[in-house]
Amino acid sequence: MSQHRTLLRARRLLRDAMSPVEQDMGVLLYGGAIIDVAPYDDLRGVGAEVVEWDGLVMPGLVDAHSHLRGISTRRQGVEDAELERWVVRLGALTALDGRADALVAACDLLRTGVTGVLAVHHSFAGPEEYLASARAMRGALLTAGLRGDVVLGVTDAHELAPAGAVVSAAPPPVDAPALLHALAGLGLGDRTGDVRWATGPVGPQWCTDATLAGIAALAAEHGLRVHTHLMETVHQRDWVPDGTPVERLARTGLLSDALSVAHGVWLSRSEQAELAAAGATAVHCPTSNLRLRSGSAPVPAWLAAGLPVALGMDSATEEDGPDMFAELRAAVRNAELHERPGLHREVLAMATTGGARALGRRRLGAVARGYDADLVLLDGPPADAPDVESLVESASRHDVRRVLVDGELRLDDGVPAGCPEVDDLRAGLLGTVDEDEVARRFRLASLAAAEAEVGEALGALAGGPGARR
Repeated sequence: MSQHRTLLRARRLLRDAMSPVEQDMGVLLYGGAIIDVAPYDDLRGVGAEVVEWDGLVMPGLVDAHSHLRGISTRRQGVEDAELERWVVRLGALTALDGRADALVAACDLLRTGVTGVLAVHHSFAGPEEYLASARAMRGALLTAGLRGDVVLGVTDAHELAPAGAVVSAAPPPVDAPALLHALAGLGLGDRTGDVRWATGPVGPQWCTDATLAGIAALAAEHGLRVHTHLMETVHQRDWVPDGTPVERLARTGLLSDALSVAHGVWLSRSEQAELAAAGATAVHCPTSNLRLRSGSAPVPAWLAAGLPVALGMDSATEEDGPDMFAELRAAVRNAELHERPGLHREVLAMATTGGARALGRRRLGAVARGYDADLVLLDGPPADAPDVESLVESASRHDVRRVLVDGELRLDDGVPAGCPEVDDLRAGLLGTVDEDEVARRFRLASLAAAEAEVGEALGALAGGPGARR
């Protein structure tokens, strides 16, 4: 963090999602924090280095649900489909260097104004390999200079089809007790560089009750936040016969204000209220929900129930990279489907203060005294946006010029300070993907039978007694 005082002069400043755009403002920074915000003329004599910005300054954005994929699944020939079928197709992905892939993803997040991320690590590997890839993901975030959480995702049940179904491509079950024991020795309290560990079931329907309770104990012992996928598709409510996903979170001690849940498309009204009462945060992923045919999350109902909401891109990006501003617009359009137009401020709040809540870092998401100095500097036409609505509707990642995290310049004119060679790194990964194209097509074709098995299992589930809600 910077140890000298800097006065950032902003031609336009957006303090937070609910504030007006102000002109000729000063933001005084010291030690990684914002120590004052006022009209520039009131601060110009404070004895600080002055940095002029002829554009818009706004709070850093938070991607509250990511898998840190630097090379998109579409670029690898894995086409979108209903989630359960798409998960089968992921078995054909090209094996990439995990740290390089995560580092490209982290730098791409900086390029779209994201300063904080909640990144899910998920692997069916044994404990040693699992820990190595988790450390690689965390190392990538540290190198890029983002802040955030790496979620140590755990699963020990069938992810490809409901209980009782047989799918030939299913991976072997994970030894969850051995994995949880290994995670406990990972240095879970390490706060180096403000990239922390978190944990959680990949999805409560994909874990036994014993494993859910083990995750809860691990989180409680080390003070970890908990994150999971929850009710992403209509099928997940009745995936196992011994309770809905929300019921299973509640009875195993995972339902609390330390919990954030991604997707939530099929949460009932009573479940929304239950999550809100517990202080949990829901993470809205509109683009991913659309691409994987999961449905349209009733976010206006969440807000009405008092459920805090964050925003996540879920690594569901196009081939040319993620755009958090496009995700904002997708969330606005989603609200319109539920007859709530004009939620631009609320949606921007999801990507700022809502994301801060999901990360358990309340001093993020605003340009305000005492907050951490996570700032995004825009230029181009969006820098002239007179209000939040026009900013959300017009900005894109191409307008992001500089990004500060903890007061340090992490992106300058599109170049990440921690990895200026990121485009070469991306080219190397793409070369690996292209070299594997023929073999990958063969793997995809070989998974067709497993996809059909999943389809049959879902059909049986939909027609059974569990299709009650």
